[in-house]
Amino acid sequence: FCYRVAGTVGIVCIRVWGFHGADAIRLAVDRGIAFQLTNVLRDLREDLDAGRCYLPLCWVKGRSVAFPEFAFLRNRYGTEKSFG
Repeated sequence: FCYRVAGTVGIVCIRVWGFHGADAIRLAVDRGIAFQLTNVLRDLREDLDAGRCYLPLCWVKGRSVAFPEFAFLRNRYGTEKSFG
């Protein structure tokens, strides 16, 4: 998802800016993915309030915050809807 959404944008940008080569492409993809993941984390509370979660389940499973516990985060910020 992140590659298709943001990695490809990075590749297009380096072409516009005149950069070429395998290293430039790799770095552009990496930066695009990093920016997309930053956006997901930045919008986490707003997305949860709207009933959305874009975090990969593999990030959540086995961590200190389990996927169902996101309902607690939403309720903590004043929403009544359950997360599902």
